[in-house]
Amino acid sequence: MRLSQLTGKEVIDIGDGARVGIIETCDVAFDETSGRVLALLIPAKSGLFTFLSDSRVLSIAWPAIKRIGDDVIIVDVNDTFNRDIFTSNKAQTNGNIGLRHTGR
Repeated sequence: MRLSQLTGKEVIDIGDGARVGIIETCDVAFDETSGRVLALLIPAKSGLFTFLSDSRVLSIAWPAIKRIGDDVIIVDVNDTFNRDIFTSNKAQTNGNIGLRHTGR
């Protein structure tokens, strides 16, 4: 699967069926040494006036992603969901590299 194929998929929590969000754009963080995917990085909406706020990112750890289907991505929030929120242009990657797909 290509990163561009994640665009438009809805992210659902398997625990309670809650909608985490829809992927409009996303980044992938991976370990530059091993090449392993560490997390999906998805822009978080922070309210009505998101254009005035900092750009924030939800980091969904790769082990928390249980299934990627045709229309949805199932994640287990209670398992390993990483709720850390970073400013996207100042995100610390701890030596990891990110790839970005902008939906184009």
